[in-house]
Amino acid sequence: MQLKPRQLLVVENKDTCLAMPDVDGVVAVIKLGNAVALVSRIAWLERVPVLYWGDIDTYGYSILVQARKKLHDVRSVLMDRGTVESHLDRLVVEGQQTKSIDRSFLTAAELDVYDALLAHDWGLSMRLEQERIEWSGALRVVLSALHQREAGNA
Repeated sequence: MQLKPRQLLVVENKDTCLAMPDVDGVVAVIKLGNAVALVSRIAWLERVPVLYWGDIDTYGYSILVQARKKLHDVRSVLMDRGTVESHLDRLVVEGQQTKSIDRSFLTAAELDVYDALLAHDWGLSMRLEQERIEWSGALRVVLSALHQREAGNA
């Protein structure tokens, strides 16, 4: 397969990604988890900007770090404090947290949320799975982020 996408959308939850509409010039990959760096082996994705949407939990940030180590221009979406705090009633327990990530690959805003998760700011070992986020708002944010990146790359 020799595609020429303008952007790559990485979404951790299969059902969330399958609910996304088609977006011209965007290829989506689903549910790679800790294998996210394997995308770097696909030649036609080399140097393609990446929009990453993972769960807001310690493993979501760990996967984001792995993506940034191997992929080009990775930005996160819906992994911020505002998203968590507007969905506090939808948080669930993260069974085990990971604390051994390379923090230098996170932005200040991402690091703020990661540290808040470890400090139990929203409860003991809590997480926000992406499929628990209000869909119409999430879809608006993701599509807007894709279009902003497109406009920025034009």
